[in-house]
Amino acid sequence: MPIKQTGSVSIGGGTKLGVPSPAGTWSSQYDGATVDFDRDAFTRALYDKGYDVCWQKATICPNRPDGSLAPRDHPINCQVCDNGLGFLYFDEVNTRMLITGVRLDQSYYAYGRWDTGNATVTALPEFRLNYWDRLVLNNSVARFHELVRRQPETTTDKLKYAALCTNHVSWVNRAGALTVFTADSDFTIDSNGAITWLATTGIPDNGDYYSVSYEYRPRYIVLDLLHQHRDSTVQGTHYQFPVQAMIKLDFLIRDESKDAPEVVDQDPFPR
Repeated sequence: MPIKQTGSVSIGGGTKLGVPSPAGTWSSQYDGATVDFDRDAFTRALYDKGYDVCWQKATICPNRPDGSLAPRDHPINCQVCDNGLGFLYFDEVNTRMLITGVRLDQSYYAYGRWDTGNATVTALPEFRLNYWDRLVLNNSVARFHELVRRQPETTTDKLKYAALCTNHVSWVNRAGALTVFTADSDFTIDSNGAITWLATTGIPDNGDYYSVSYEYRPRYIVLDLLHQHRDSTVQGTHYQFPVQAMIKLDFLIRDESKDAPEVVDQDPFPR
C-alpha cells in the first residue's frame, strides 16, 4: 500500500483512495461522517483478552532527610520502601488491562543492542496510571534467577519475588565443590514465597551467597505515559477514552543510588 507524493494511497497498482483537501478546507466526502469510540465494545474486548493485573500506585518514599529527590540522597539501605528503589506502593487494585506486546527500542549507543523487557499497556480511563506505578501480572508465569545471601539466626531467606516453585538451587561449599539442593528435602517454599531451610547441616554458611532459579509473577514499572489522558467531545458531551503507558520489567530498571560514588576531582595525569 504505497503512499504517493500527492498524498493519496494506492492499492494494487493504481486505485486511489481519496485526494487530500486543500489547506483550510474539509473534503466533502466526509460530510456527515461521525467517528465515535464504542466504550462497551472496548470494555468487552478488555475483559475478554486483557491480562489479570494488580495495579499498585506509586508515591515517593519520604525517607529523604534533606528533602532532595536526587537518587543518592535516598538511603542506599532504606528499609522503608520496596527494594530501596525510593517509592512506596499503595491502593492495590485487581483489574484487567491490555498488554499489546513487547516493544524493542534500538540503542544507538550500543551497536547491535536492543533494549528488551518493554511492553505497552492500555487501561480504562478510570485507572489514572502515573510514572513508577507497578503492575503485577496475576496469572502470568516467568522464570527469574538471583544470588541470595544466607541470613544468620533464621531458617528463612527472602527472595526478590515470591517464588511459585524453584528450578535450581546451588552453592559452592567450603571445599570449592558445587552443591545442588533438592526441594522438599533440603528446603521448602513457604506461603510468602521465601526459602525455608529444612536441613541443619550441608546448607549454605551464614553470609554466603547461593544461586536460585525460580518461577514468579512478572512485575512491571510504568516508565512513560504515551497517552496519560485522552479526551474528546461527542455530540456536545465530554468523554474520557482509554489511557496508555510504556512499562518495563522492574528488575531491568537501574537504581543509581546503589552505584559507587564517582571521583571526578583527581588529576588523571599526576606529576
